[in-house]
Amino acid sequence: MKPSYGPITSHDDVPLRTVKATSSGSQTEKSYLLTHRSEYRTEVSRAFDTIKYRIVLLIMLVLLSFLCVVVFFIQAYYNIQSNTYEDSKYYRLVNLSNNTRVQFSSNMYGPSSSKKKDYFIRVHSTEKKLIFTETSSWMKGSTFTVYTNGDCFALKSYYGNYLKYDSFGNSIATTATKMEDATLFAAVSVDSSNKVIDITSETSQYSSGKIILKQCQMNNWLHVDSYVDPLTNTSVPMLSVRHANDNNYGDNSTTVDEYNLNTLAIKQIDIIKGVNLGGWFIPEVWMCPSFFKDSGLGWGGSLCGMTNYSSTTTYKRMLSQFKYWITESDFAQISALGYNSVRLPIGYWNVMKDPYKLFEPKDEKISLYYIDLAFTWAAKYNITILLDVHGAPGSQNGYDHSGCIERPSWLSSYNIDLTLEAIDIIADRYAEHPALIGFELLNEPSEAYSSKNSTVLLEYYSNAYKIIRKYSKSALIVFNELYSYDFQNWNNRLLEPYYYNVIIDWHLYDWPMTQLDATQHVANANAWAGVIESYNSYHPILIGEWSMSTGTHQAGQPFVDACVQSFNDHSIGWYLWNWKVERNAGFDEWDVQYQSQIKGLNPL
Repeated sequence: MKPSYGPITSHDDVPLRTVKATSSGSQTEKSYLLTHRSEYRTEVSRAFDTIKYRIVLLIMLVLLSFLCVVVFFIQAYYNIQSNTYEDSKYYRLVNLSNNTRVQFSSNMYGPSSSKKKDYFIRVHSTEKKLIFTETSSWMKGSTFTVYTNGDCFALKSYYGNYLKYDSFGNSIATTATKMEDATLFAAVSVDSSNKVIDITSETSQYSSGKIILKQCQMNNWLHVDSYVDPLTNTSVPMLSVRHANDNNYGDNSTTVDEYNLNTLAIKQIDIIKGVNLGGWFIPEVWMCPSFFKDSGLGWGGSLCGMTNYSSTTTYKRMLSQFKYWITESDFAQISALGYNSVRLPIGYWNVMKDPYKLFEPKDEKISLYYIDLAFTWAAKYNITILLDVHGAPGSQNGYDHSGCIERPSWLSSYNIDLTLEAIDIIADRYAEHPALIGFELLNEPSEAYSSKNSTVLLEYYSNAYKIIRKYSKSALIVFNELYSYDFQNWNNRLLEPYYYNVIIDWHLYDWPMTQLDATQHVANANAWAGVIESYNSYHPILIGEWSMSTGTHQAGQPFVDACVQSFNDHSIGWYLWNWKVERNAGFDEWDVQYQSQIKGLNPL
């Protein structure tokens, strides 16, 4: 039977297959529709799978080829880099002492400068790259601790990390959390002609004090490149790395200028080792009992209490206190012993008219004369001064060392404004004095301010900072947090880059602690190292007050040694309280001068 066919069409878009078929001795060309779609889809799927595998294979081959090229170039790059050698055989190296702090500066043209200026290396506060800041170094961002390793050294930033070379980014940044991951550097001497000094050169040839930095035992040399600061969207100089293929690169025959390097100057940052000159401008009963003699005030005595008792007597005794408590010979002794700084506590009434008229002498010119003398003597004996606002209007803590024993009332806007006026006066008068190291904005503010009204205190610090920066771009600006449980309140306040050279002052006393024995006092002093280190990445820490005394159970020299070790290794320095205490007052271990005279306790 001859089959019947309808119009030749496709079924569900399945194409037709044409074949030749034989029927009744005659060939008839017939078209048959595939009866099973699944058969067709299987064939198509197989075809696509074949294409897919081929594409994947092709991509893999391309990626493998690209990887081989990358590996080749990386290997070639590091083959060049592996031109290692012992720097000490080729260059005159500058030896840096272990655990010293240094800052680096370069005299160069800035991005928009028409003449050379001093620029200081600092860590970018967010990017962590090393950039250059004009005018002033920053105590936190610009200071690095040296850790030596043979002829080379690692550098640790106050931000907490070590410097590391990023070979792909071609930059230096504080990205190494451990010393073993840090990049080692070498400092190479440069002579007055800007030539790298090799080992055959005479010592007399390199008196310029200039160096260049290079990667230890590598032909990678640090130089200045440009960088767009994302915080300001402006171009700033950045410390970068320049690799030299030339084996003679940097030898004595070539000036560093030809290779576009930048010479650097190294400044060593000395640890502050100082004493407080307490009692000079604000007498305290326990240190200066004779000042309060016959007043009947007892342990409740204060300068305003004495003034209230007898203005005439207090005036005469203050003139004597100014003249004899601290003299030029004290500054000479302090310097001769090896101290390099003094913290000078003053009251607001010492520098301005006191609207409350609570203190003697009421004429601030008398006090200013002796503050001026302190700066003159300090400069003469190579000592710096931290000028400390120890007594503020209304009393910031209610204790005798603020000038008055009373309920603190500093928090009023009027008293805060008076304090800012005092800050303006001392900044204007002393900011440019060569003996000045910085200003302390307020000594030991009450817990009522530091804990419960810290935003008001922060506003005061911010305003005082702005006032001081009108007069000085480099002075240290110190704020004090007395209570250890409030240290963390300041971790994210007053930070770089908006506030620089800002230091936090801690007062660490292990006194009287009557329940502790000598061993426990020493353990506490050792433990301070870890506490200081844990906060260092926020602000550099200054120990503005501490004592060699431990009260009931005196721990002696082992305690003093432990304190100094903790402070020297982890803070920017310290000031002992106090340089002088009246003899027979019963506080011999507090008296630094007396201990030096009897060859007793010694922190140096």
